[in-house]
Amino acid sequence: TVNLQSGAEWVLQNNASLMHGAGAVSTFNNAGTIRKSSGTGSSIIALVFNNLGSIAVGSGTLSLASNLVQYAGNVLTGGEYTVGDGTSLTLQSGSEILVNQARVTLIGTGSFSNLAGLTSNQGTLVLDTGSLFQPSTSVTNSGLVVVNGTFSPTSLTLVAGGKLQGSGIIHAPVSAQSG
Repeated sequence: TVNLQSGAEWVLQNNASLMHGAGAVSTFNNAGTIRKSSGTGSSIIALVFNNLGSIAVGSGTLSLASNLVQYAGNVLTGGEYTVGDGTSLTLQSGSEILVNQARVTLIGTGSFSNLAGLTSNQGTLVLDTGSLFQPSTSVTNSGLVVVNGTFSPTSLTLVAGGKLQGSGIIHAPVSAQSG
């Protein structure tokens, strides 16, 4: 078991990966920041990953190939995920995030492919300058969506408590529900 404390940083450089050897899969408890800072290829974290802190992808691709504790039943329940310009973040194969309760930031052409089927934002979704996010569905927002790039769901519905901020572009019909 690895415990990264709050305020600490673990930097993955040159496509380095965190893998387990023989036996039971180890756990990585992250209360700090995991940062992929160099290498245009892929880095893989193949450990049970408990993300109470943040993940920042600044170069290449970061794949969480094993169990992410904050992902259950198509819901991303917590943590902070920042995907930089020209980079990508992926969860284990077949994981589709339908509900976001975490904080996700997409910068420029950054991609978090598991979000393509997003139907509900209950957390914070930040689409920074230059970003283009096109979920293939209608999205209901009861959290915070900050659009400084382009957001193109099939439709966007704001429900009680839902906030929409920013100076970007929304290519979708937008409606609000009271209650």
